[in-house]
Amino acid sequence: MRRIRRKIWLPLCLLAMLFTSCSQEPVSGEPPEEWVAWLDREAERSAGEEETQALEESAVLAAGIYVDELYIGERTVAEARALLEEYQRERGSMQLTVRWQENTYSTTPNALGLRWDLDGLLERAVLLGETGSPLRQYRDRQDLRNGTLKLEPDKSLDEEKLAEFVASIAEENDVDPKDADIWFTGDGLKVTQSETGLATNQEETADLIRSTSLEAYGNVTLDAVIEVAQPHYPTEELERIQDNIGDGVTKYHRDNNPSEQRDTNVEVATAYIDGLILMPGESVSISERMRDRTEENGYRVGTQYINGKKEDAIGGGICQVSSTLYNALLEAELQVDERYPHSMEVSYVEPGLDAAISEGYKDLCFTNHYEFPIYIWGSTDGEYVSFIVFGIETRPDNREVSYETVELYRNEPETVTVEDPTMPTGESDYSYGAPEIEVELWKIIRIDGQETERIKMHTDYYAPSPNRKIIGTG
Repeated sequence: MRRIRRKIWLPLCLLAMLFTSCSQEPVSGEPPEEWVAWLDREAERSAGEEETQALEESAVLAAGIYVDELYIGERTVAEARALLEEYQRERGSMQLTVRWQENTYSTTPNALGLRWDLDGLLERAVLLGETGSPLRQYRDRQDLRNGTLKLEPDKSLDEEKLAEFVASIAEENDVDPKDADIWFTGDGLKVTQSETGLATNQEETADLIRSTSLEAYGNVTLDAVIEVAQPHYPTEELERIQDNIGDGVTKYHRDNNPSEQRDTNVEVATAYIDGLILMPGESVSISERMRDRTEENGYRVGTQYINGKKEDAIGGGICQVSSTLYNALLEAELQVDERYPHSMEVSYVEPGLDAAISEGYKDLCFTNHYEFPIYIWGSTDGEYVSFIVFGIETRPDNREVSYETVELYRNEPETVTVEDPTMPTGESDYSYGAPEIEVELWKIIRIDGQETERIKMHTDYYAPSPNRKIIGTG
């Protein structure tokens, strides 16, 4: 221990000699930066060799130590701790009032979990002049001699309690902004008026409460940090929407094979998509937009493809909705992020132009990559399902976009005979299957009627399903 202390005191002696040889006047100001840097390096070098002392409650603190105006010098650690605990309780009982416009909310630092690190403060008080850099030790010893050494404890609040207090103020006072709405009436687009709101900046308000609680003396009132909350869909932005930039329509009511349940599913899914607004850069999952396919959400049992076979399931028919929308997206040239074909050919669009939906497996996702908002209008009339993508037409008038499907091959389905013991002998039935197909979808761009670019969009494979001739054997 003596060897270690000599290492620490050597630079202290050099520092003292420097100060005293320059002037007989009281030392003032700071030592040269090079001396400070050298002394700090010496402290770091010797830090690993210093021995620590255990904090004993019976240890007596040196004279001249204060915490704020509270004198704790010349007392045992236990006595100083008792004084500090009482002082902490007193400081923490100050009333802190947060003002949110006309409303006020009061609390105390103690209620917010005020904590002082008394162990750390008292340990430093015991080891004053023996720890830290040589410069730090020298200054502490000088302050002790002058009776002016003030220690500051590390202070903190319970961050969970602080966050809950601020959140409760925000919940009671924040005013949500009102978004504008837009709809297509057939005669044009109508837009409602949006309104701004008020929102508590909870992070900055918590920072203000924290700093005030830890530093202020006596009761204090502060203002919550309130910001104007802008609507996500402001009127002025939606009023920019004016043009039909892409549309699609398919017939969903089957005159020769009507299905009320399937028709209902098409109408329900379309209604969930209708009114979709995407600001620039926003994306959407159509499967999520359609909501869970449950009876509670309005869906019924309908026919759909499952593992290459036609089966009845809740929500059967919604793929016609996503396929119709996909054709509108293609015409609008929106950024399609995710799209899948059906396992077999469908009847309502050409191969390569469909978009299957299967919860957790297949989805139609796209992004508004334009610099203006888009609005998607969807409608059913009992026979046709229609979608229009509204935005701003920025493409040149002499530019034309079309899509072409190219069949790579087609194998017509074979016919198999199936005996059905539940069908009376002599009766029969016939169900059509689906061909095996592989197609490519190409995007064709023409300027002034002349093809200038041909882009391959994707290649799709559709599995075969045999025709079935059912013979009754019952």
